[in-house]
Formats: sequence, C-alpha cells, structure tokens
Amino acid sequence: MAELRGEGTWSIVFREILPNAANVLLVEFSLRLSYAPILIGALGFLGFGIRPPTPEWGLMISENRNLLIVSPVTVFGAGLGLASLVIGFNLFTDGLSRMLGQRPVAGA
Repeated sequence: MAELRGEGTWSIVFREILPNAANVLLVEFSLRLSYAPILIGALGFLGFGIRPPTPEWGLMISENRNLLIVSPVTVFGAGLGLASLVIGFNLFTDGLSRMLGQRPVAGA
C-alpha cells in the first residue's frame, strides 16, 4: 500500500516495518542480553572464565561453595547479584517495549 502511495524505501522501513517489528526485536535483544551474563557466570563457575585475581560472579560462587555452610552470604550474594542483573535487563526491555507499544494512532 505504501509503494502505491509513492513512498520511498526508507520511509516504508521506518513507518511500516520497524514499528511492527520493534517489540519482537526488543524481546530478542532482552533474551540475548540476559544470556550473556549467565553464560559468563557459568563459564567462570566451571573454571573456564576470567582468571582468579579478577572478580567475577561465577568464580565467586565456585570458590565459595565449600563455605556454604559456614558463610552462605558469600555464595548467595554473588548469585543474587547475577540474578538481579538478569532480571533488571528483562524488566528494562519489558518497560521499553511497553513504552514503545503505546503509540497514539494517527487520526484517532
């Protein structure tokens, strides 16, 4: 329909395609952004991540799992930090998606 009105390619992309694909792209971005810290934490927990002098949540959990009975704060602190980062990413992109989804309709 936009081509029949004589609109250009970029106008069609920005006015017709991009607004309809924005929510899907934000969900995909949210998933990929959330997978990255979890993957880095898992690699650090298994010993394939950043070397020990550098702080990293997966490494902190791995090094302190023997002290879980004595001092659970060391393990739960790193785990809660990682979980709050991932949940924060998801809530941020969900809020952004909701904000972009509430566009006023032209002519209404």
